[in-house]
Amino acid sequence: MIRQIVQDFAVLEDSKIIQDDDKFLVVKAVIASEIVHKYKDGMAYKPADELEKAAWTAEGRWVKALSHPTSDQIRNVNDINGRMENPRFRKDLNDPKTNRPCRRGIEVDIRFFKDRTSKDVLDKIRTGQLKDNSIGFSCDKDVTPGEFQGQKYDYVQRNICIDHLAAPIEQGRCPSPYCGINVDSALDDKPIVEVQDVSLGISYRFD
Repeated sequence: MIRQIVQDFAVLEDSKIIQDDDKFLVVKAVIASEIVHKYKDGMAYKPADELEKAAWTAEGRWVKALSHPTSDQIRNVNDINGRMENPRFRKDLNDPKTNRPCRRGIEVDIRFFKDRTSKDVLDKIRTGQLKDNSIGFSCDKDVTPGEFQGQKYDYVQRNICIDHLAAPIEQGRCPSPYCGINVDSALDDKPIVEVQDVSLGISYRFD
């Protein structure tokens, strides 16, 4: 299997404020859900069981406001605006198609550090002017095709490891209320770079 480094985008649904004091703004967010996404190399399926196994990897991971870091990971302290806390896998997210609590995905609390995040960004989170988020993660590409809820896919994303979250951002492709600061989607115009790790026999892809 090919190991990929990927960015998925999500829409912050109704921002649910947990805490808003002198130091922190804490809101709930769905950062990933079971879904089929379009990437440049095909349609990818993110299964619920893989999300359930991956949920814990979001604990304590850094959050960068407005964009992803220039590299695949957050490596500059100036890029840190907050962190993810209390990740949990949920089986009862609302499905807008059926209006039933049956959608499955990962929800977290995002703790924004007010001394590291601009007032303008914080205000736009509170008012819902910025509603999107985007996870940066790595996964194995299992080239097994199939179908999920009527959507055909070319491969499955497995062994997901969440690295960071870009939130809020201005544009995401997975529409609310599926993902955001409550939801998940993928940019299809980002270049794919594959790096061969000869020692491990692994290929890394930057989507």
